[in-house]
Amino acid sequence: VDRQRLVAIGVEGGHEDGRRADNKQHERAQGQGNALDPGHGKVQRNGLRLLPLPRLLECKPMQSFDVCVRGAGIVGRSLALALSRQGLAVALQAPESAAPAREDVRAYALNAASVALLEQLKVWPAIPASSRTPVYDMRVEGDRPAAVLRFSAWQQQVRELAWIVDAAVLEAELAAALRYAPHVQQVAEPVPAALLVLAEGKASSTRDRLGI
Repeated sequence: VDRQRLVAIGVEGGHEDGRRADNKQHERAQGQGNALDPGHGKVQRNGLRLLPLPRLLECKPMQSFDVCVRGAGIVGRSLALALSRQGLAVALQAPESAAPAREDVRAYALNAASVALLEQLKVWPAIPASSRTPVYDMRVEGDRPAAVLRFSAWQQQVRELAWIVDAAVLEAELAAALRYAPHVQQVAEPVPAALLVLAEGKASSTRDRLGI
């Protein structure tokens, strides 16, 4: 039985009956040849017997998740971190990202609620000041000359209306935080979970398959 798995059964050294039983097994094994040696099935001298383990009893480790988040953009990563802080087991599924062919010049506009969430996740303080810019005033113009809207942080009585953040820096800081999140496991394939979250963006292949 070369390919059968073996289980080691220990014999208590402190019990006289255990020692006698082990000695009898050892003598019987020697009398019968190498039928029980691992490779042959013989009782070992260190007090361990190796016996074949039926395939039906083989145990395979199973990982259970409370939530599976598909998509590892800023939404998926932020959600995975937030759920992890609640003690939930999270699987974060995302395709392997290739190295960008050119410099990432994208930027995100974040409102106060988004910044507050990033502060709770300990991500916002890690973003350098050179990669985030506060917005104090906004002017929105329509097609007609008189169609103009103005917003002011002073009029709204807030510190700033929004923040403009470098996309690459924000994504990198979220990825760094995930490496230290104890309840988040990044996976490459779908896994069973009690709740499935689709955060794959506009071109979601999963949403297309589900007809959503």
